[in-house]
Amino acid sequence: MELLQYRPSPGAITIPSSQESRSSVKTIDNTIPIDGNQILSWQNLTHIYTLISAYGGPSCFLPANAYFVLGSTKGPVLIFDDKEYLQSILAPSCSIITSTSTTSNLNLIQGIRSPVTHLAISWDGTHLAAAYETGDIFIWDLNRTSKPREDQQDTDTTTDHDPLDEISPVYAILHIAKHVGSSINGLEFRDRRHTALVVSDLNGNVCYHNGHRTKLWQLTYSSTGMLTIPSNEILLSTSLHTVQKSNGMLAILTNKLFCITTIEQTLNENDSVIKKKNQNLVSAPLILYKNDVTVTQQNNQNGNHSIVPNNGISWYSDPITSSSVIYLSYFINSTVSTLVFRSTEQTKFQLLQNSITWQAPEPVLSITWITKSLLMLLTVSHQLIVVQPYDSFRVIMTIDLLPYNLLIPPNKFFKFYRNKLILLTHYSLKIAKFNQWSTLTLKKVQHGDYLGALNQLNKFSDPNFPIPTLLSLKTDSQERKKQLCKTFNNLTLAALKFLLKKHESEVNQNNDEIESNLTITSLDQLLEFAIQVQAKWFPDNKSNILEFLDLTWDSLVLLDDQIKGTFIGTIIDLIASNTIIMVPPSIFQQIIGHLVKKNQADMLAELQALLFNLDPSCWDVDLLVKTLQKHTTTNGFSNQMLLPYIWNIKFNDFLTPLVDLLVWIRDGNTSNCDLFKLSENHVIGDGDSLDPHIVYDYLSFVFSGTMYPSGQPIDLEKADKIKSELSYILFNGVIINWPLGSQNKLTVATDRENEKSFPYFNLLLNYDPSKFLAALNGIMEATFLNDDETTTVADDVLNTENQENNELHTFNVGRQYIIDILIELLKQTTDVVTHEQSLIAIFLALNIPKYPQFINISSYYLDVIVKIILSTKGNEERVLAESAVEAILPKYEPSNSEEFILELKENGFFRLLMSYYKINKRFSDMFSVCFFNEEIASNERSRMINDAIQYILQFNIKENNPTEYFKVIDIFKKHFDEILSCIGDEKVATSCEKLDPSLHDCILNIGSDTIHERRQRKYLDTMLGNSKSFSFQDPQLTRKYIELSCRYDTPEELHGWLEKLNFKILSASTINDIINQLESKKDDLGLAIIYSNQENYEKAVQNLINCINAWFASSRLSNDESEIMNLINDAINVSSRVKDAQSKQDCWIKLLACLVKQYRKGITDQESSEKDTNKNQVINKAIQYVFVKLSLMEDDTSNDRIDGKSKDPGETNFWHILAGVLEQQDIILLKIHDVNDLLQEVFRTYHLEEQMSGLILKILEQSSSDIVEQYQIAQKQGWSLVNNECEVCGKKLWGIGLESKIARIWEAKRKEQAVPKTEIFNGKIVLFRCNHGFHTKCLENLGQKHMRYSCLTCNRLSG
Repeated sequence: MELLQYRPSPGAITIPSSQESRSSVKTIDNTIPIDGNQILSWQNLTHIYTLISAYGGPSCFLPANAYFVLGSTKGPVLIFDDKEYLQSILAPSCSIITSTSTTSNLNLIQGIRSPVTHLAISWDGTHLAAAYETGDIFIWDLNRTSKPREDQQDTDTTTDHDPLDEISPVYAILHIAKHVGSSINGLEFRDRRHTALVVSDLNGNVCYHNGHRTKLWQLTYSSTGMLTIPSNEILLSTSLHTVQKSNGMLAILTNKLFCITTIEQTLNENDSVIKKKNQNLVSAPLILYKNDVTVTQQNNQNGNHSIVPNNGISWYSDPITSSSVIYLSYFINSTVSTLVFRSTEQTKFQLLQNSITWQAPEPVLSITWITKSLLMLLTVSHQLIVVQPYDSFRVIMTIDLLPYNLLIPPNKFFKFYRNKLILLTHYSLKIAKFNQWSTLTLKKVQHGDYLGALNQLNKFSDPNFPIPTLLSLKTDSQERKKQLCKTFNNLTLAALKFLLKKHESEVNQNNDEIESNLTITSLDQLLEFAIQVQAKWFPDNKSNILEFLDLTWDSLVLLDDQIKGTFIGTIIDLIASNTIIMVPPSIFQQIIGHLVKKNQADMLAELQALLFNLDPSCWDVDLLVKTLQKHTTTNGFSNQMLLPYIWNIKFNDFLTPLVDLLVWIRDGNTSNCDLFKLSENHVIGDGDSLDPHIVYDYLSFVFSGTMYPSGQPIDLEKADKIKSELSYILFNGVIINWPLGSQNKLTVATDRENEKSFPYFNLLLNYDPSKFLAALNGIMEATFLNDDETTTVADDVLNTENQENNELHTFNVGRQYIIDILIELLKQTTDVVTHEQSLIAIFLALNIPKYPQFINISSYYLDVIVKIILSTKGNEERVLAESAVEAILPKYEPSNSEEFILELKENGFFRLLMSYYKINKRFSDMFSVCFFNEEIASNERSRMINDAIQYILQFNIKENNPTEYFKVIDIFKKHFDEILSCIGDEKVATSCEKLDPSLHDCILNIGSDTIHERRQRKYLDTMLGNSKSFSFQDPQLTRKYIELSCRYDTPEELHGWLEKLNFKILSASTINDIINQLESKKDDLGLAIIYSNQENYEKAVQNLINCINAWFASSRLSNDESEIMNLINDAINVSSRVKDAQSKQDCWIKLLACLVKQYRKGITDQESSEKDTNKNQVINKAIQYVFVKLSLMEDDTSNDRIDGKSKDPGETNFWHILAGVLEQQDIILLKIHDVNDLLQEVFRTYHLEEQMSGLILKILEQSSSDIVEQYQIAQKQGWSLVNNECEVCGKKLWGIGLESKIARIWEAKRKEQAVPKTEIFNGKIVLFRCNHGFHTKCLENLGQKHMRYSCLTCNRLSG
């Protein structure tokens, strides 16, 4: 029934599905690394190698603007321009050699003959510094340009000369020898100084060398030690970075620590030229940031462990904006770390992003920042990797440099400079430039891959495209799209023309249809992709997409229909996927024509997608309306359901569609309708949905604040006004003028005199009561009905003329007004309750309780409503009738309660009757309702019974209402069996315990057959099995429980139950009942469990022996022997718990005698038959097992006697027990040879066990003494030291040169004298198992915890 489905959701309007739209532009996958080799262009410079080979070849190089600086292995530094012309030769010497003889530059250059290791250039490019392998450092003034040699000026120019001999060398202006003998690992110019350097070396020294003039104007330098790294650390590298106008920051990387310091405070005082020569005092550097590092050992190229790991530091700050944000990265081997911070004059260091660490797939050789988000790494396998550090170090691009034969080590001969890769290989200097985006696009066009070129442009436009700057693209994504837009449009049109010409050629040449279809498919893909990209790039720029569509259509308009149809089909799919929302008018008309020509099955779905997704400003309303009026249905669905949507959106008119539908209902045809039109031969109700029923969905949608049928929300500012306008028609008490403001009346009846009040309300109600009330149910939830509801039905009728003069034509109604209208309809008395009245009454009953603050209704009308509902006879109405009366019941008090109860019973509304009894606290009557009618479904009855019992238990009716209490008890007893079947044992048992425990006795009266006894067993198990909730005080129930348990439980279930049973709370009679039941069943194992719990161990053993005999007598010998071994174990355990010695011995004798007798029977059976071949083996094993257990128990007894007292001869003894077994009457009668083998086996086992115990004890004793002896020797000797000095502080730990106070401590300890605490603390050392020693104070100063030391050499814990 539709009455409760008050508002169909947008999805409830069923329409035929359109064909699956084609996929949109594929999401660009930026997770796949770019192959950098595909976007590079290489250039070889071979002439440079010809010239530098005269100086031994390159050792390092430095790129600069249009120049290349190459350090040689023999000392000189050569400068080439980008045309490969040699510009300067820098000699590693400060002295100028003059010679009149003709000699080469190689002889003129004297000085350092050592490979150049580091190069640095000043900020303005006028000075160059070079560090050598010897530790020498030279600075050259590049303004002193190289000149042709004087001895070459007069020579014959026609003679070939070496270019090296034509240029005079430039000599250094300053030679710094402070680091001679050290390996330099850092060389940087300071700020804007030309002769000031910051230098670091492997010895751990970081020095500042300041070049200055003396009084005689001679250039000299002063050196200042900025800091020194401790001897236990290795200074790996340093890097200086200038920050705005400050002196900069120095990053220092050691094998244990990375830190950033500011050198401003350290060097401000030391820059003064008037500083004394011997003054070496410097300020301590200010540490801005530090972080511990961990070095993992890596093998060098020779396969040995390298002392100095691969390492490096790289800075980045935006050179254009001069931002104060700095990006820093450093690495050691394969561990790469990055951090971001801000540095200003006010704030020296502000961390913006915590350090992020990444383990590269292989060791790294060098790192370089490309942009603030891209970091380039060179690995040991000559792979160049570009990563995004702050995107989990996602790999963006890879370049394989292995084929280019880089010189070794690669980090010395690779540089990234101004978007170029510069490499020194074995044969030439190679320069790789990243191709521009236009070049990459052109390559694809030249290969005829137009779609690939467009897709590449789309990839370039993606905001997450990682390398725009490398391809000469704008950094901002929107600017980048504007940069690519013109090219994209031109390329699209070019591709379009290419495909059109190809198609025309195929048509003219009558080529295969398959080839022609492939061309059409390519054209479809091209158009779809191009339009999607346009819409994606500029979603807010409608003119751009309209211009593109116009240009495309103009190029297709003169072509055949197949091409145009492909284009229009593409546009329709893109509209359906919401890719484009605007089309030119010419294309919109073509789309409508295309849909009409297509298969009608998809017309409605595609029309909906068209209207719901397109901007209404591009609609052709006349064309749409005419098309929908002409083509009224699609596969039985009304196309005209879209007409209200068009009218609402385009004209903001929600009244005309409603009036048109009212007229349609009134006349039964659309001849007088303005919007809806049917063909003359169309008959309503011929199997389609083309009828005015859509009026109900229309009202439901609009009153809920959504558009029909799209479900799009209506603007909140307009929604209430629209609802008031619709209310003006729907709830008006009289007919209105239509069109509004005219004098024409919108009549409903054929005769004005027969017009009813509320004509339009009644028209919709009479046409389809169920649907109208469902729509009205949704209208009742509208929030606009929450306003002050002062309008009444009488006011409405009296003030109709005033409403007609109201220019706004709105009508504010409330929920009370709607209820009053419906009650007026119920007043119309009829002999028989009509279907319409039943639905109205149900509607009122369901809605009145929902809005108590808005609706007031008298008890008289409530009585009328209930009576009409109870008079309902239709099956559909009865489904809701009971729910409706139940909803109104809390507010309803019947005038005649007995009559009301009788009507409920006659209608079978038992659940409702229970609710009525609940309200009136008639507990027994409520409970009895559950058993009125046998036709009630079992699940419904179960729910009713459970609800009734739970409700009763909420009240203490035993004290508050004894009469009701005893009635409830009587009902419970009478229907106990039925209650048990409906709600189950646990709920019944719990309820009985709470109501009256005597109700449990009812379980004994439910029946005596097997089914009822099993139900009794289950109930009693639920009740009595949980001893915490119930008790065994009722002897009758307990006896029945025991009887049924023993009768119906399997042995396993019964024994498990007995083991869990708490015998302490059981009475003696109950236990006797259990024993009697078990004896009647001959259940010896169950009896053994009981006797064991009662500590009657002798009887328990006897019962277990009976079980053992029964097992051997059964046919289970071939099965798993674990059962018999469990029985024997139980017998042993019970025997060992016997307190009396003689009784214990008797138990052992009985157990062994039982097994020996079984042994004899096994021999007899084997002689007579061989069907049980395993019997002797099982018995042998069991007997040996028992004797071993007996011997072990005897050993335990003897071991307990450590007080020296003699053993009681009555206690358990192996030989006494064996003698007792052999003295048994049945055993005496055995033949001696029958037990001879058995006894020999027993003696061997016993003797072997005794010997093994002795041997084990001797082994343990000997082993323990050896360990104790080794411990004592180690304590006396101590461990030896392999290092005589502490590796932290360098002081002596032991031996010659040891501090005297240590000797005094040792002497005081030897003489057992007191020692001062300070000396004890300072002299303490810790020695590790690896024989390395340290001072405890030194380890604690490094952050190690007291007594939790670890060796710094090999990371061992302290011994």
